Amino acid sequence: MPELPEVETIKENLRNVIKGKRIKKIEVRSARAIKNTSGKKFIQELKGDTFKSLSRRGKYLIFSLKSGRSLVIHLGMTGRLIHSKTNEGISDYNKRFSRVIFTLSDKEILHFVDMRGFGGAYLIPKEGLKRFSRLINLGPEPLSREFTPQAFKDSLKRHKARIKPLLLNQQFLAGLGNIYVSESLYRARISPLRRTDSLSDKEVKRLHSTIQKVLMGAILSHGTSIDSYVDAKGRKGSFQFKLRVYRREGEKCFRCARHQSVPGCRGRIKKPSLREELCYSSASLLDRARERAVVIKRIKQNNRSTYFCPECQK
Repeated sequence: MPELPEVETIKENLRNVIKGKRIKKIEVRSARAIKNTSGKKFIQELKGDTFKSLSRRGKYLIFSLKSGRSLVIHLGMTGRLIHSKTNEGISDYNKRFSRVIFTLSDKEILHFVDMRGFGGAYLIPKEGLKRFSRLINLGPEPLSREFTPQAFKDSLKRHKARIKPLLLNQQFLAGLGNIYVSESLYRARISPLRRTDSLSDKEVKRLHSTIQKVLMGAILSHGTSIDSYVDAKGRKGSFQFKLRVYRREGEKCFRCARHQSVPGCRGRIKKPSLREELCYSSASLLDRARERAVVIKRIKQNNRSTYFCPECQK
């Protein structure tokens, strides 16, 4: 699912490109993609309007229009926004799963692509954003000035829950998903099984800093492309090459690898007993030691996969 860094990347791709562009034509190929009105009304209200600005709130893209209306798009699990010129080709995948197509002035096209159909577009009337529940119920932005270590600490105090599911709760903190929560907890050396009331002030401060560093790193890498995510020009991100724990089940922990004691092994090795040393050859010992190396585990929390190192995340 596109998370904060991916949505932020798409926002930056499109922000200046669509500004001042008029919507000449709208084609709704899937009625499911329009969430709070009919496809017919969606077209009637938006056709002829002009894009004024583009912003992001959590995982939502907010297109402000000259009429005062807003177009809010959530990408869901597999959503994309692909921008192209009318004479430019797009991939067969994007053609096949285009749900809504906006033809703009200057011969430009914006495709809302969504293979699984969990995303959607919302037409918001003038002044309606203030009452749009999907936005007003979101928690703070983790990269905002308001998200200070003290504010984070105060928020955690109001809950007694497992830390990972809480960080995934969009009403607690906006924009985080499974990838970046897993990565943040790993880099902060905090177990996803910990309860919020068990975290020390030092751990809370470290987690706060780590969340921001991970998100900023992912934005600089233009997001993580491990499933269907691409930016508005169809380009993949590169943060997938920097992941340390997410989807690394069974692989050796990078951090524990620094404590290796057997040459050639990338994991933390348990020292063989004297009996083992007497009973096995050095080659056999190496093989047995490798089998005991610390590896990334995967468990289920609230029906979501959780990846962590049971050795160094406490």
